[in-house]
Amino acid sequence: MRGALACFVVALPSCATPDVSTPASAFIDSAAAPPAEVKVAAPTHTGANAESRPTPSGELPEGSVVPTSVAARSSERAPFLLVLHGYGGRGASFARHFQISRLAEKRGFIYLAPDGEPDANGSRFWNAGPACCNFDGRDVDHVQRLGALLEQARTSTRVDPSRVYVLGYSNGGFMAHRLGCDVAGIRGILSVAGAGVSDASTCTHTPEIVIEVHGDADVTVPFDGGHVLSRKDVPAHPGALATVIDWAKQKGCTAAPRVTGTLDLEAGLPESETERLNFSCAENVTLLKVRGAGHSLATSSPAIDALMDELMR
Repeated sequence: MRGALACFVVALPSCATPDVSTPASAFIDSAAAPPAEVKVAAPTHTGANAESRPTPSGELPEGSVVPTSVAARSSERAPFLLVLHGYGGRGASFARHFQISRLAEKRGFIYLAPDGEPDANGSRFWNAGPACCNFDGRDVDHVQRLGALLEQARTSTRVDPSRVYVLGYSNGGFMAHRLGCDVAGIRGILSVAGAGVSDASTCTHTPEIVIEVHGDADVTVPFDGGHVLSRKDVPAHPGALATVIDWAKQKGCTAAPRVTGTLDLEAGLPESETERLNFSCAENVTLLKVRGAGHSLATSSPAIDALMDELMR
């Protein structure tokens, strides 16, 4: 269980068949932010009521990162990506692991990688619903908190409000689905090794683009559904296929998904190990089923680039 927890926390490359062409540590430690990018600081207020003043209208959320490629085009609005870590992780660490800084510079988007709430064990989590991962039952509303950040980003003068996205891994993937279900104005969500909401009929919103990436050998968040980390004290979550079927139904699509192509996401697995499943009546709802992969996915630059192509196409 300790090994499974480590994979659940940070998507360690060692949890999957390694890419022998590149040291695994490169994907965690070397993806440093470009030195000239700008991280948005908290607004500076003075006076007796400084702490209670709201963020001025038009400003980006605190902690947002503006790459040099975006800063150089200050008159243009850029896409915005909310990045959500896994259970026990931290926003900055996951952003480094998933090379968000490099992607933001290359593709010209602004991003924010916040931290979740610490639980009794000090492990940071997102309260995405009964199945994952508020194991202490704490009274915390991450839909409200993250929804407010997304709304602030959408109304910023630097962001294109029609191009707001959410990327999450594991617990963060659960949270991406939850936000897509409950928060308006999200164009696309990308969940890596996460799962959808338990009751999709409660959703009030549906993103244009929904992508679930999942290994069919994942025992931490089982591909066919079950209990995260084999914890029977929390409700079961839907499987990867059920997750995308639920989203297709939200779009009025009742057709069965079909294989529309293959990808080579994992260098350590047989070539073209990933099946792309889509719906004829909901083409932007996608399941990327990675045959033979466990909980750790997208540990190489080509895989990460391919997934971002899927999200921001």
